Amino acid sequence: MPIFACTLCDASAVKPPFSLDDSAPVRCFRCDCVVGTWGDLKDRANRLIALEQAGSVGRRSIRSADPLCHHP
Repeated sequence: MPIFACTLCDASAVKPPFSLDDSAPVRCFRCDCVVGTWGDLKDRANRLIALEQAGSVGRRSIRSADPLCHHP
């Protein structure tokens, strides 16, 4: 799973939508471009969490730009 990043400015931070509806747009924190929907972001996070919990995938193939998911 590639590291998430805005295709316009390469930033990895996003602004959550005002309404947490699955079809609501999620915007890049830096350039404000739409990077996907709230549902897309939730699905991506759930897949990453499932891969980490399964432990069957090598650490090098699990990538997240979120520094909080990296354990010492």
